[in-house]
Amino acid sequence: MSDLQENSVPLRGGGSLQTEIQPARLAAAPCPSPLLRLLAGEAAGAVARLWPPPHADYIAAPASRRHLLGIVLATTAELTEAAAGWFGGPLARAIPALLPGAPPGVRWALERMGETGWPLQSYRNLLALLGRPEAAKALRHATALDCVGVDTLAAMPEALLDAGVGLLRLSPGDAAMAREGFLALVRREGGERAEAAAHKWGRARTSGALFQRMHEDLLAEPMPAPFPPTPHLRWLASKAEVRDAARRHGNCLALHLQDAASGREVFGEWLVPPGAIVRLSRDPVSGWRLAEARGPKNGALSASARTGLRADLGDLGVSVGCSGDRPLCALNQAGQNDPTAELCLDELDDPFGRAVWDRPELPPLSAAGSSHPLFPLAATSAER
Repeated sequence: MSDLQENSVPLRGGGSLQTEIQPARLAAAPCPSPLLRLLAGEAAGAVARLWPPPHADYIAAPASRRHLLGIVLATTAELTEAAAGWFGGPLARAIPALLPGAPPGVRWALERMGETGWPLQSYRNLLALLGRPEAAKALRHATALDCVGVDTLAAMPEALLDAGVGLLRLSPGDAAMAREGFLALVRREGGERAEAAAHKWGRARTSGALFQRMHEDLLAEPMPAPFPPTPHLRWLASKAEVRDAARRHGNCLALHLQDAASGREVFGEWLVPPGAIVRLSRDPVSGWRLAEARGPKNGALSASARTGLRADLGDLGVSVGCSGDRPLCALNQAGQNDPTAELCLDELDDPFGRAVWDRPELPPLSAAGSSHPLFPLAATSAER
């Protein structure tokens, strides 16, 4: 039992209890120094077995050779005496001997990886990226390599890497956003269309341009209008039509495309000169209501245009009046005997964009028996 040692625990009253028999060689395993842990990272334990304390030969070696051993450990799960034998040799000979079949660029990368050791998974990510031409190109554009940047690239979908998105050197947060956007497009359009879009994204020269292109492709087309067109009112059925109408009328309608894509709003164009943009929104009471109708440059509509548009919308069953949200809220509060319940219909937003003195007078809803309509669905006397 010369190669075994006993562990014992003293007992109260004398004597001892043998608890374990271990190989003495394990008890004597070298412990990596703090400096070795910094320089070798996760490979510190394996390095310490080949270069016992004070690890002088390993610590004094160039960082490129230390990283080479890290890559060897990451790919083979062990460091052998044979690997140590190549440690001081030329990299041009050591790399093919220790990493047979390694992709081109390993030597170039080893000389730009900094002084401290990387996680083993980061070494594996580096080899995988060097094996993809566009990803390797992104690495070569960097003046220095670090494990965070390599792991960020490795987490991106292959289609984005092959499209050249890696050249933008995105931050980890931006790369995660690009990844989620691409996967969302895959789920909706399928892999082939998503890859075609990715190639278009890869032509962006800045991260801002990249995300603008992604936004355009991820945003769905407007939901179809649930109404037929009229002789004077046509519905805008695509993103291109919405942007064209916004350009011609000089307004920001395109900023509301997300509401149209989700079905919360429908956009139309009033064709009677000088024309107008019409926005309908979903309403919890009326179903659909007029949210806004504005002329060129967001100008107010004339009285004749308001009358004609109101008539067309009325024929389609679209409400022209206040939103049902506030009346419903007031009714709900009143139904719970809330003393603060109040319904103010004299401060409603006007969908036609008129000045306050041009709006019809609305009597306050303060006394019982008021003739003010709670849910106005038809024209007021001032509009007729």
